[in-house]
Amino acid sequence: IYPNPTKNIIQIENKSEIEKIKIFNYLGKEVLTQTRNNNEINVENLSKGIYLIEIYSENQKVYKKFIKE
Repeated sequence: IYPNPTKNIIQIENKSEIEKIKIFNYLGKEVLTQTRNNNEINVENLSKGIYLIEIYSENQKVYKKFIKE
């Protein structure tokens, strides 16, 4: 995922097709869910802080951390 840290948009690159994305705040509360339809996620409405992104694709889950400025 890039850019990290970000202000508005996160780009995601993955070798397999992404089915769903969930974003959690630092306390573990889900703050955004998106069915994948392009290579970017708009996080403009999220508060500044550290977030965990959960990426679902072809029978696997990947977790990444990003910072919202």
